[in-house]
Amino acid sequence: MNYHSFLLIVFAFFAGVSRAQDVSQLLVYADFEKIQDNRPVSARGGAVTLTGYQQNNTKPTAYSNSDQPYPQSPLVLPAADNFVSQRVAFDFQISTPNEWAGVNLTVRGLPDTDGKATAEDVSAYSSIRFKVSVAGARSLKVELISKDNGINVGEGSYPQTAFTVKDENYNVYRIPLKRFAQPSWAKEKTSLTDVLKKLTAVQFTVQDVPSKGRIVLDNIVFEKEPAR
Repeated sequence: MNYHSFLLIVFAFFAGVSRAQDVSQLLVYADFEKIQDNRPVSARGGAVTLTGYQQNNTKPTAYSNSDQPYPQSPLVLPAADNFVSQRVAFDFQISTPNEWAGVNLTVRGLPDTDGKATAEDVSAYSSIRFKVSVAGARSLKVELISKDNGINVGEGSYPQTAFTVKDENYNVYRIPLKRFAQPSWAKEKTSLTDVLKKLTAVQFTVQDVPSKGRIVLDNIVFEKEPAR
């Protein structure tokens, strides 16, 4: 083996190590490339569902597939044109008068076990990243959920954060996990750490009243801080 060949082998080895380290820094939670039973699922087979809610039941929220049997699923947008990957989306309309109302897109990381949500520990990660287009609303809420695993809090009172959308373009957002906290009105208390250790779902909610538009979501990833 000559010196040049030796250097190529060494370079390839360390490049492979570097790639492995990069992969270990990430958890691809959902890329929406998989379809099971004609429904989108997360990267490892967890359910992806839509639900709506409203304070005034005479003015219910409307959303894609709301007329389909429960559980409703978002739309699947195939890779096309400038988009190299499959995405999920839903159209929504939130009407007045409503003191509060919204539409939830809930993504479970893993398939259910014996009819209950399966938990996983993501406490080693420091941020969550996703790509989303928000048309027709000013903000989006992200909530970290743990169900069926000993954490009992009311709907909508898990650790959460909301952000103002930049514009209607397809943008990447990265949120430090330390920004997530329970709302001040939550009656049952839990800690962010406990939820991260038993995470079952990540939920995206549009809740502007009134509003009408479309949400397109792709590539939900948990990230660790780079090694120093």
